[in-house]
Amino acid sequence: MRPLDVAHGMDSRVRVIRDRDGEQVGAAWLRTLRPSGRYVFSGCYSTRRLPGAAQPSVHVAFPLESGNVQVFLRPMRIWRTWMMCLHDKMEPAR
Repeated sequence: MRPLDVAHGMDSRVRVIRDRDGEQVGAAWLRTLRPSGRYVFSGCYSTRRLPGAAQPSVHVAFPLESGNVQVFLRPMRIWRTWMMCLHDKMEPAR
């Protein structure tokens, strides 16, 4: 991609991902260049409960040219606000 490719803007849309029974199992975030419609970013968001975790996490997967990146974000309430936090180790189940 060249620097001027984004000068005309990008479009962003979210699509629901459903299983065979029609239940929502995730969401895809797709970003494309307006002039060409070429994809420049995508991510898949779903919920997963990690082994030993007391609550579900948000599982985010980003495709890369030679593989993918998978991240788990844990919801945390700090003061009066909910935040998504990335941790490098698991806390014991409560």
